Amino acid sequence: MDSAVDFVQCHPNILRHILCWALDEQHEVLDPDTLHMLALLPSQWTEPQPFSLDKLASTCDFPGEHPDAIARGHRSSKLLVNTPLIETWTIAESIDPALDTIRKVRNRHYLEHPEPYIKALALSGLITHYSKQDSTPFSPSKLFIFSAAYALQAPDRMRKTFPLFDQLAELSMQQQAEYHPVAHGP
Repeated sequence: MDSAVDFVQCHPNILRHILCWALDEQHEVLDPDTLHMLALLPSQWTEPQPFSLDKLASTCDFPGEHPDAIARGHRSSKLLVNTPLIETWTIAESIDPALDTIRKVRNRHYLEHPEPYIKALALSGLITHYSKQDSTPFSPSKLFIFSAAYALQAPDRMRKTFPLFDQLAELSMQQQAEYHPVAHGP
């Protein structure tokens, strides 16, 4: 494995929960080698199933949708900067030039489209739950991660105050400035 690639070593049981969800979202025909590898796994691992936050949360012993968890998710989302895979949640390459402030990026991209981030938080929660690596004081717990996912899914989610999206919008704008320095000044 390339030493420059960031990864989290996980217990193989994580596949049981990720594969069925990934196969449900698979839109391309699988090649014969992939089908052969899938055939070697237990059949219940390879039955396509749609994403379910409740199912994944219960897998990780999270109590599920609860008013306290939703409130905690709003408050604690700013602590998720060290969440696994968070670097893949930025949108530097696809920011519309009309979105020239962090607030506009947050409102028009992240807040209007929270669904991919609910799924990303659930995946990060699974990774944290099955991680073989020791947690650090800066590593968010699955409690914070799933709380944030439920906070985003809540109908009255008060999305305008979701601190994680403020951080992602700021990081996206910084990355865009690095990729396209001419777009932000002479």
